[in-house]
Amino acid sequence: MATVRRRTRGQALDEYRKEELLTGEPCLLAGLGFYDYSAGKFDLEAMRRAWIRHREALMAEWQASQGDGSLPWAAEMFDA
Repeated sequence: MATVRRRTRGQALDEYRKEELLTGEPCLLAGLGFYDYSAGKFDLEAMRRAWIRHREALMAEWQASQGDGSLPWAAEMFDA
C-alpha cells in the first residue's frame, strides 16, 4: 500500500519574517519577508496566519530580549 507524504510548507518562520512580525519594519531585501514592494504594503493575511502559528515562541523570544513588558508589533496589530 502506498504511503501518502505531505510536506509542511510554510511552517518554518525565517529571520526576515520573524523580524517583521516583531518590529513591524519591512525587510530591506525585496522578495523576502511579508512586505510586497510592488504593492507597497504588507501581506497582512499571511502575517496574521504566521502570527497565530508562531505566537507563543515569538512572545517568549520578545519577552526574553526586551524584558520591559512591551509587546511585539504583531501582538498589537493582531491580538487587539
